[in-house]
Amino acid sequence: MRKCFFLILVVLINSCESVENNSFAIQSNYSEISGYKVTINSQSTDANYPYTGETIINGVVQNGKLLEINNEFLLNGVSQGLNINSSLDYQDGLLVSYLDHLTYDSTSRVRKFYYDENSKLVGSKLLVYGEEHYYRFNYLSENVVYFEKITLPYNDSNAQIIYRNIAVFDGDDIIQAGNDINLDGVMDQINNFQYSNGDLVLAYNDNETLMFNYSNVMNNMNILLDNSYGKKNKRIICIGSFSYSVLTNLPYFSNHLLEADLASATYEVYPSTFFHTKTVSQTFGPPSISFNGTSVETTEFFFN
Repeated sequence: MRKCFFLILVVLINSCESVENNSFAIQSNYSEISGYKVTINSQSTDANYPYTGETIINGVVQNGKLLEINNEFLLNGVSQGLNINSSLDYQDGLLVSYLDHLTYDSTSRVRKFYYDENSKLVGSKLLVYGEEHYYRFNYLSENVVYFEKITLPYNDSNAQIIYRNIAVFDGDDIIQAGNDINLDGVMDQINNFQYSNGDLVLAYNDNETLMFNYSNVMNNMNILLDNSYGKKNKRIICIGSFSYSVLTNLPYFSNHLLEADLASATYEVYPSTFFHTKTVSQTFGPPSISFNGTSVETTEFFFN
């Protein structure tokens, strides 16, 4: 797996709405995220197929760090039970375990993270489909990091490299990344990145150039995950995504939402520019599902 190997559940549903500023009172400066809630209400519009469904997803946060994701589904008003989707464990403020209890294939996915005596992320283990995958993070300097998939745990001297990606950092941001196919310490294709105001604004390599336009609305989820993983650690874990030859999904590492994000939902935005709610509406029907219906998905963030 050459892309980012941690899973973040993101539901992207297109709808053309406008941004709305709300009148809620909140301090102008940033207040720590204390939790979030996603509510998805769906109902049938077919008279011969009565159906209402409500999915409630809660993100449990403590001290600005994500601890748990749980969900409850109500079918025609009757709860089908509460499930724990994911749980995260920390030691001395560092993320050491991320467990997905129920994945799309009904198996658990476990990620373990290991640090040295200076709290640097140096290794990881991924358990998926009953198989263990091992990763090692080597620091040539503060700015150059090797992401290596290996055959044995990160601290086993007999571990062999399966593949390597290289990243060059400027502070916590990746400014260059690429695959090291020959394991000679040289990137075979270099992806370059430029930033402004905490946002990735330009990504380019020999084959393509992408520019990204951002709103002034904060990317709440990215802020929460940066605080949970540690900003640089999250990017080290995802060096593979920055090294991939096709430059996709990288704007979601930025501090602000894309202008296109604002065109796909209705937002209520605090004066601090963090958003309080995001609402997306859609219709559905055959062939993807056997009846016609509508759904409304609302994401609400809470702050201390």
